Amino acid sequence: MAAVHRETIQKQIQQDWANREYIEVITGSIKKITDFLNSFGELICTTLKVQSFPHCSRMIVQRKVMVATLRDHMRQN
Repeated sequence: MAAVHRETIQKQIQQDWANREYIEVITGSIKKITDFLNSFGELICTTLKVQSFPHCSRMIVQRKVMVATLRDHMRQN
């Protein structure tokens, strides 16, 4: 009986680590994509002179808010 309980706990621990590794991979991928999009967006806005095109600034802020929201959500799970 104790052996069955121990095996169940071991399986739960293994599943938990697998889930954590999966979340880590997803989080890392989201960060890489976000960094790329931010650098790409900033390059475009710099090229277009952000002062002349306020919508670029708004797009950067919106993207950063979205990324922060995703990161908070990932931390909560």
